[in-house]
Amino acid sequence: MTNKGPKQEIPKLIEEASLQGLFYDQLQIINESISRPLPVEAIHYSSLVFSKFKDSKAYFEEIEGKYKEKVLGIQLLEATNLSKSEQKSKLMDVGETSMLLCGMFKDSLNKKLNDPKYYSELGMMAYKRLNHIVPRAYELNSFYGIIASYFTVITTMISAIAKSNFDVEKSTYIYKLDNFDEKYFLQSEVLKAKTKKIS
Repeated sequence: MTNKGPKQEIPKLIEEASLQGLFYDQLQIINESISRPLPVEAIHYSSLVFSKFKDSKAYFEEIEGKYKEKVLGIQLLEATNLSKSEQKSKLMDVGETSMLLCGMFKDSLNKKLNDPKYYSELGMMAYKRLNHIVPRAYELNSFYGIIASYFTVITTMISAIAKSNFDVEKSTYIYKLDNFDEKYFLQSEVLKAKTKKIS
């Protein structure tokens, strides 16, 4: 009879850096399986955005001491009248929030007045405008233009990873067994999404 060793404990806390590294690895697994992969810089950026999902500031803004859900459409319109540095910050916020909402909370959005398509279009518009203000980032020309073009692909990847790792409703990490075939799961989730841009 083989000794299987001590039972592994479920990790109670995953540090932000580890979480970002986990997301990067999993995004890259999917990225390698698609016909037009994203640059590694885009995967790195997406993993940084993804790791913010537990921060309430990613979804809410403080107005007169009260936290309210961000109204992204209005924020996108307001950005036009701001200085370039303020526009950059506002557009980045709209883009990243839209990415998280479409990736992590797609099913919840289907029950709301504004569906995932609305937030996807907002996110793409924000990144396209950001690309005009910041034409080069992460040592790539048109970096934010690339993010805009691949927005649906990125959010589909995030959605697949969220199903693999999280109880989204409770925002908690799901511990996976040693024999869990992560690569197969992630790729099959992407295929199920039937996103034409991925194939």
